[in-house]
Amino acid sequence: MRSTSPTILAALALTLTAAPLAARRAQATQEPEAVAQEALPEARTIIDKFLRASGRTEELEKIQSIHTIGTIEILGMGIKGPTESFQARPNLSVSRSTLEGIGEINTGFDGKVAWLEQAMMGPMLIDGFPCEQLKSQSTFNAQVYDPELYEVVETVARTAYEGSDCYKVRFVTKPYESEDSEISDPEKSLPYRESFQYFDAESELLVGTSVLVASFMGDMPTTTVVSEYKKFGDFLFATKAIQKQAGMEVLITTSAVEFDNVPKEAFDLPPSIRALLRDDEPGDK
Repeated sequence: MRSTSPTILAALALTLTAAPLAARRAQATQEPEAVAQEALPEARTIIDKFLRASGRTEELEKIQSIHTIGTIEILGMGIKGPTESFQARPNLSVSRSTLEGIGEINTGFDGKVAWLEQAMMGPMLIDGFPCEQLKSQSTFNAQVYDPELYEVVETVARTAYEGSDCYKVRFVTKPYESEDSEISDPEKSLPYRESFQYFDAESELLVGTSVLVASFMGDMPTTTVVSEYKKFGDFLFATKAIQKQAGMEVLITTSAVEFDNVPKEAFDLPPSIRALLRDDEPGDK
């Protein structure tokens, strides 16, 4: 399952900070409870078991695009609406959400340009570390944990997570390639390239992730808890995801997953973003 983009959540957090919504409340993030350690399995063994359990083996490698349809809801506020995401090889993505009282929040990456449209803030180009993270998230082969994408993949603990006995796996994507020396610096980019994923030791399915999201609002620790796996075609997808960021909990529920029916036009830049490019004339992202 490709959850709602953290870029969308960052825009949403900014909107809600400025809006008079008294129902907002912070949620403390609890550290997973450690369990007695033993010899840990290799990270690739854990990943391969997940890929087999969810059907993400050779068959998914034949898929060229995925369209996910569902709903999005800000928990505790009664704000909800439809959401959908499109993803295609090699690294194209678009997420579109509409929330009652807030309007549309859309984001995407067309292979060169990362962008965001928000009804209350207008269109904007995404650059710097937020752009690199969205580019990485858009990579289609990340769904099968392509080894070529990572600098480090290692099992770091066996721990209790969301009521499950899990293996905690650390991922570090390869350093960003950029003409900007700060972005290309492996040490400076490490916090944004690093993530942790939790795999249930019994079911072998992914149950959660944590990552530091770079955004125009500053760095935001973000966790996603996934559950209720269902079969779509030959594959198991989590149909429930709760994303926690900036004191906000967002529930994304998936109702349909479609394969190989995404037109290439789905990734075209919106007119408002094309206008920004004409005004700013930026180079390739």
